[in-house]
Amino acid sequence: MQEFSTRLHPVYQNIIRMRNNQMWGHLPMTDAMFDFFEDVKNYTEVNRILEFGFNFGFSTSLQLTVHPNAKLVSYDPKIWRFRNAVYDKKHLMPISKKLSAPDLAYSIYFDRFKWHKEKSSLARKRYGKGTFDYAFVDGSHTFVDCHRDIKHCIEMGIRYIIVDNLNETGVNEAVEQHSTRLKELNMLEYYGIHPKLKEKIYDRIALYEVIDDKI
Repeated sequence: MQEFSTRLHPVYQNIIRMRNNQMWGHLPMTDAMFDFFEDVKNYTEVNRILEFGFNFGFSTSLQLTVHPNAKLVSYDPKIWRFRNAVYDKKHLMPISKKLSAPDLAYSIYFDRFKWHKEKSSLARKRYGKGTFDYAFVDGSHTFVDCHRDIKHCIEMGIRYIIVDNLNETGVNEAVEQHSTRLKELNMLEYYGIHPKLKEKIYDRIALYEVIDDKI
């Protein structure tokens, strides 16, 4: 069983405990993953982050932890809700099945977090070029959607892009299609334990720099 990082916000730690310490369906909240996202500081000052794919908000919490001065904008057309209850007197109100994942993030991070219940393709229309310091692409894992997300990030003038789930065929092919524009800076292999199969499922996440003189 993987150990989650103590850097993870206490409320999200409780959610993992509630799930019998299973980290499946989102990035594993390990020290290695925290270190990976913190490494972005070695390449750029992080003030504004764009995220495609919010889910339950674990990656949002991770990024706002390792970049304490940053604000994050997240896109996800689906509202995810908690099925069970978690209670933490010290850090937050009761969490019930009626509470949505975005509302939980708002209650913790306030104006540091902004969520759009929209497709990621609309981000380009809302935010101007040069708004974000880096983007985290973790939405749809199909080739078409991932290719489009990366393309939009490049068009928005985002120099650094993190792409998750590179072991997914569609994601890997999308990155390959942009290979002349993307320089790999860092990669992390990780695994999750499938709750039914009880097997380790490996995947990869990588940080890229966009090679473009116009940015």
